[in-house]
Amino acid sequence: MIITERLKLMPFNQALLEAAVLSDEKVFEESGLKPNTKWFASDIRTRANGFLSLMALGGKDEVLPWMIVLKNSNEVIGDIGFLTTAEEAILEIGYGVSKPYRRKHYASEAIRALTFYQYINHPTLHGIRANVEKVNEASHHCITAAGYKETACEGHLKTYRFDKHDFERWYRQMSPNGIVLASACLLDYTVRYSAEPLPNAVLASTTDLMADAVKVPCCPEQLGGLSTPRSPVEFLPAVSRYINQAGEDVSDAFERGAQMVIKMAEQLETHFFMLKQSSPSCGSVNVYDGTFSGRKISGSGCTVKKIMMHFEKYIIMDENGHMIFKA
Repeated sequence: MIITERLKLMPFNQALLEAAVLSDEKVFEESGLKPNTKWFASDIRTRANGFLSLMALGGKDEVLPWMIVLKNSNEVIGDIGFLTTAEEAILEIGYGVSKPYRRKHYASEAIRALTFYQYINHPTLHGIRANVEKVNEASHHCITAAGYKETACEGHLKTYRFDKHDFERWYRQMSPNGIVLASACLLDYTVRYSAEPLPNAVLASTTDLMADAVKVPCCPEQLGGLSTPRSPVEFLPAVSRYINQAGEDVSDAFERGAQMVIKMAEQLETHFFMLKQSSPSCGSVNVYDGTFSGRKISGSGCTVKKIMMHFEKYIIMDENGHMIFKA
């Protein structure tokens, strides 16, 4: 999942693609989504059918489509994705937004986020292009607002590109020294509440993500003064406090740790973070619900909330490939 200021980009799975072909709203609703009827009435059925064929042929994950979802209402208002091209390491981006939601800059917000996501997760990618009908002025505006540049004009089409050097220039603005501030547990430091290491598969996925970056470890909870091992902590919405399983309020330590992480980021001149999912400090997409039952809910940890409040731009990744994006 990718989260932007106003949107969630959520990858299709086979069941949702099949539901899109059949205009079956029930399957989407069972996933907590509200498909816009005008989106269903568009050519999403044709595109979904094409991607199902691609999956049957063993298509690569990086070219499967994503839903464009309004963050506050879970309404599906469009879709976006990639196609492979005859050129090696070049993808072609395509997108569509339901008519009632056009001219609100949702498309450019989605294009920009997914473009950066692709470069972050696929370092061998050389370029992404978009072919736009000359007469489609709205789409020209969307693609240029996302940072793409016109490179060709032939027949009825204009071609735009966002190349690797464009991404690298943007990345230097986000992290001039190539530094990513990372949860220490993801780098195999003994900092977790249980003092146990994370599974090897998790550590390996973290190593592979942004492999060329300088990863600097941080643990907000230790920085806030908590020891290892320690009693597990969850956020209790009813009292808006961080409480450990022993019933102790450790909110002050969480706040101190979050502020320390922000100071580290400022000193290191980075807006790029790689943080542990579901952690009461570092969780970005989901956290535990405060009942100590193992149940997760949508939400962010203390440090992630502070990062989003403090910085005007940021990239927050987790070990599962989820991303919160504002840039």
